[in-house]
Amino acid sequence: MKTALYEIHKELGAKFVDFSGWDMPVQFNSVISEHLAVRNGTGIFDASHMGEMLVSGSGAFAFINQVITNNLNRIAPGKGIYSPVLYENGTCVDDIIVYYLAENKFFVVVNASNTEKDYAWFLKQRDIYKADVEIKNLSDKYDLLAVQGKTAAVCLQAVLPGVFTDLPVFSMREASYHEHKLYIARTGYTGEDGAEIFLPPQASPAFYRDLLKNAVPCGLGARDSLRLEKGYSLYGHEISDQINPLESGLAWTVDLDKQFTGKDALLAMKKAGIKRRLSGFIMEDPGVARNGNEISDGKKNIGYVTSGTFSPVLKKNIGLCFIPADYKESHIYISLRGTLKKAYLHKRKFV
Repeated sequence: MKTALYEIHKELGAKFVDFSGWDMPVQFNSVISEHLAVRNGTGIFDASHMGEMLVSGSGAFAFINQVITNNLNRIAPGKGIYSPVLYENGTCVDDIIVYYLAENKFFVVVNASNTEKDYAWFLKQRDIYKADVEIKNLSDKYDLLAVQGKTAAVCLQAVLPGVFTDLPVFSMREASYHEHKLYIARTGYTGEDGAEIFLPPQASPAFYRDLLKNAVPCGLGARDSLRLEKGYSLYGHEISDQINPLESGLAWTVDLDKQFTGKDALLAMKKAGIKRRLSGFIMEDPGVARNGNEISDGKKNIGYVTSGTFSPVLKKNIGLCFIPADYKESHIYISLRGTLKKAYLHKRKFV
């Protein structure tokens, strides 16, 4: 599949990669230059492969609050909330953002690889709880552009005057670009200021070209290194149907004082004791660790790498990994091509 910006990406010299069935730009100039453009200026990401749903109806609030581990009562209309969605066994269906558009109306953003699965899960949960809600999969109705970086406000002001400047963090509002309606949220996946804009595919090419007058096009490579420097999770790596939020550093998104699907399983896990934890690491020896690389304490395997990359800001190789919850040493050893490489543990946020 191709996004509406595919031809523009080709014009700009993008290198493409298959991501969940989508031909997505992995880089334009270089991952490092695009990464630093976001840290020091403004970059634009095509994230149109992400999925969107609209949940509405008299039972929408209660339904969403049952499906997510976080608590909708923490936010007011116009705000968004990040949360895992769990199976009954306590592992992750996905991690999503829910925007509270208005009374009984919620805009849900899901990961590209999970769009159809999440939609089916929401329908299943609706049937289980007999919720009075309508659930629409709007993924083909919206493109998603992420404008991220220290000067993102300047870039957005030029294209959407007066729309972004006073928008609070993790809030969403409706706006328009020419005759097209869009949603703009002050959110992102880079750790910098910026917005995620949801707009019709027919509007996104012109909108993208307007943004490019004050920003650099960025690919998925920089998106990954930017999120890793901030310790953000990626589905299929730090969270999955084999991982629960209590062990993956997401306990802050779980409200055990309310009901949600998977709560009983999490309570049982908590009572039994969490066996592993997600940690950051910085390589001491040469080499970039990758997902699945085994971790040793020098004698036996104790865990595995979930993500790894080169940090353009630190100029070091960094990553995230699962290790035993009671591991006390400051160093680990990572198996790279059959050789153990030394790394030291670090908090998950690197910059």
